[in-house]
Amino acid sequence: MVRFKLLNTFILLCCSIIILNGQTYQVKGIISDAFTGETLIGASITNESNGTTSDFDGSYTLELPAGPNILEVSYVGFKTQSISIDLNQDTRLDVKLESSAILNEVVVTADIAIERETPVAFSNIPTIKIEEELAAQDIPMLLNSTPGAYATESGGGDGDARISIRGFDQRNIAVMLDGIPVNDMENGRVFWSNWFGLDLVTQTMQVQRGLGASKLSIPSVGGTINILTQGIDSKKGLRLRQEVGNNGYLRTTLGMTTGRTDSGWGVSLAGSYKQGDGWVDGNFTKGFFYYLRIDKQLGDHLISFSGFGAPQEHGQRSFSSEIGQVSTDYALSVGVPDYVNEELIIKNKGRRFNESWGMYNGEVFNARKNYYHKPQISLRHSWQASEKTFLSNVAYVSIGSGGGTTDDGVDIPRGEDDLLDIQGAIDNNQPTVFNPEGKSNTIIRASVNNHFW
Repeated sequence: MVRFKLLNTFILLCCSIIILNGQTYQVKGIISDAFTGETLIGASITNESNGTTSDFDGSYTLELPAGPNILEVSYVGFKTQSISIDLNQDTRLDVKLESSAILNEVVVTADIAIERETPVAFSNIPTIKIEEELAAQDIPMLLNSTPGAYATESGGGDGDARISIRGFDQRNIAVMLDGIPVNDMENGRVFWSNWFGLDLVTQTMQVQRGLGASKLSIPSVGGTINILTQGIDSKKGLRLRQEVGNNGYLRTTLGMTTGRTDSGWGVSLAGSYKQGDGWVDGNFTKGFFYYLRIDKQLGDHLISFSGFGAPQEHGQRSFSSEIGQVSTDYALSVGVPDYVNEELIIKNKGRRFNESWGMYNGEVFNARKNYYHKPQISLRHSWQASEKTFLSNVAYVSIGSGGGTTDDGVDIPRGEDDLLDIQGAIDNNQPTVFNPEGKSNTIIRASVNNHFW
């Protein structure tokens, strides 16, 4: 009987240990500067099995196993803290880091608004939201849940998204990437297809509404979008991801980060390839993204070199069309007169129809196509002279090459399915009695924009 009781006790004890070992608790808190009280953006909170970084407001959340744990909290410009914690319930742990007179790379990289300190309305986009919700969308589409922001995919082409903040379009919104403006210097527009792949390397993202905290002379009366990429403070790791979607969408991603080495170096690499047929008919996409960043800490100096680009091409569709082209019944329901629908050549084709494409030699041929490559290379030097004084210098170059195509001249004939009859257009260019020289009545022209700045 005694042996039976001892056996039961032993079994219960083992079960309790197993349950305890499998249980996890949540640790959350705020990382701040012990001297100024300011929250720290992108601080690293890790232990041997898990890790995370603090958001724009300095907050973090981490799942840890029950029992004793050792947390390491680090941030550029501050002394690293190792904290022992014994978990038996969800716990709040606020950490104040002391300055080590090393420059904080995140603060000088971009003009970031701080809660209760910067008089501007802003919203922070956590990394987890980007990873879980972006998928195959353009980055602006992720901001539709942000107050005052409205994003649309325009004609549905990959990378053709547009965003408005407080009613101002992208020409009056400053888009900053690691403190460098990416708006077109001539017209202020932002072409998101040039920045495919940024979701792989984004550390933090903030949307400021109204006149922002940017010190650059950009007409950002609508707002500012700040995107900061991963750097020397990123957690060491290797990531391989394969995405598969509808309409032939395929994306392969590989990324690697060394974190901060003992010798003060940090390297981040990323590459991604995507292709797909597009949800809209004829709006194919094909692109490649590459990224390299090298950081070196030299005492109170931080030197960073980065280069990235995204050569791509994708089919496009006009972002405006007659309602009856989608559905004449719907057009009538919203008050479009019958005679307007009767005059339409193309009717009732649904939302996926694209009037700009057809088949040629068995392959998709889109008369409207965008092709571009705009690499950006930058070199940064930052020096923390004292706790209240620092100097930051940034030199960058951006080279753009590519353009967009469309048809010009006589309209390309259409087949019975209302698609462009590309072969018919070519046949019309052959010599005839009325056109003995075989001159083209219709051409595919390209508007080319090559620049170096």
